[in-house]
Amino acid sequence: MDACLSVSAALGLSATSTSAKVLKVAEAQPAGYPTVMALQHMGDKLK
Repeated sequence: MDACLSVSAALGLSATSTSAKVLKVAEAQPAGYPTVMALQHMGDKLK
């Protein structure tokens, strides 16, 4: 959950910038876990 909040905060800060940003997410849960899937989906949407 902390990773989601960190990503949300980073997105809020970078949304006003005109330059491209690289966001990295660290997740402690195994692949297929709901929060991991949500972060992967968010990453796909941001591409």
